[in-house]
Amino acid sequence: VDFLGGYRYTKIEDNLRIDDMLTSTAVGGNVPLGTVVAGFDQIDTNNEFHGVDLGMQVDFKKNRWTISFLGKCALGNMAQDINIDGSTTVTVPGAGSSTTAGGLLTQPTNIGEFSRDKFTVVPEANINARYVLNCRWTALLGYNFIYWNNVVRADDQVDFRVNTTQVGGTLFGPGQPEMEFKETNYWLQGVNAGLELHF
Repeated sequence: VDFLGGYRYTKIEDNLRIDDMLTSTAVGGNVPLGTVVAGFDQIDTNNEFHGVDLGMQVDFKKNRWTISFLGKCALGNMAQDINIDGSTTVTVPGAGSSTTAGGLLTQPTNIGEFSRDKFTVVPEANINARYVLNCRWTALLGYNFIYWNNVVRADDQVDFRVNTTQVGGTLFGPGQPEMEFKETNYWLQGVNAGLELHF
C-alpha cells in the first residue's frame, strides 16, 4: 500500500463558432437586391485547475500477476474564463458596407470577457493488471476514470432568448441574450494496454 501526495493541474478548452450569410433575392422589396448580411458568433471557454492531490495505491501480487488499484482526489481552484464575441456586416451593392456588434446569438448584452474562480474537486480512479511473460517482458492492461465538476462548456453558454430591438438599434425591454456562468460535469474514461521491456 502506497500513500500519494502531490500537485494537480488540468485544463479544458472549448470553442463554438457559428457563421451565417444571407443574400437578398427579392426584386422591389424593402432590402435592395443583392444585399449581403454576413455575421458570426464566437464563444470560447477555458477551465484551469490547480490543486493538491492526495491518494492511495494498493497492489495485489500472486505468481506472475499484479493487480493495482489507484484512487486520487484533488482539491483546489478552477479558474473559469468565458469570451463571447460576434458581429454582423451588411453590404449593399453600390453603397458600401457597415458592421455592428452582435451576430445571431451574441449581442451587446452578452458580448465580452468574463472570469471567476470556483472551488473544485477532481477525483481519479485507475485499475491496472500486469502479467510477467518472461524475465524481460511484462504485459499490462488498465482502465482510467477522471471527473471534473464546475466546468464551463461553450455550447452551455448559448442563450436563445434574443431581444431583437438591439439589432442595429437601441435596446428596449429585457437585456437578452444574457451572460450566465452555466456549469456542467465533465468526465473522461480511457483504456490502456502495452508491453514493458526490462533490461
